Formats: sequence, structure tokens, C-alpha cells
Amino acid sequence: MEEFIQEIALEKPKTLEELNRKFRIWVDEGYNNSPHSGLNGDTPMHARKINKLCTACLLHAAQVQKKIIDDHMVRLIIEEEFNW
Repeated sequence: MEEFIQEIALEKPKTLEELNRKFRIWVDEGYNNSPHSGLNGDTPMHARKINKLCTACLLHAAQVQKKIIDDHMVRLIIEEEFNW
């Protein structure tokens, strides 16, 4: 957000619509494609794509009544992703 505020300070928008347009561009081009420490260095855009893919896989498995994740996989993910 700090970067956006600095950018706006250089070229002050004259209308609310212009401010909103610049903010959407900053979110799409900057924030969403920048690595984030809270995502272990991943970008929000990539994290959303992975989430969407995983959700689609799980929904498909549920529809065809197939188990794609076992207890071992759940434990592994919890240990690796959440450091438990």
C-alpha cells in the first residue's frame, strides 16, 4: 500500500474515478504479482490459481466419489505448510 501512496503522491488523481482506476491497476499489476512473505514468497495471483485448481480437483473427486487425499497426505500438508 505504501508503494501506491507514493505513486499517487507523484501524480495526484483529479477525480475519484481516476483514483479508483489507478488503484485497480496498482492492485492488478503490482500487488497481485509481487511476492508476499505471508504467502512464503508466493504471489497472491499464483496462490489464487493454486487454490482454484485444488478446489476444482476436490469438487471433481467428490462428484465422482473418488478419494484423492488420504490421512498421510493431510498430515504431510499440515506439517509442511503450517509447521505443526
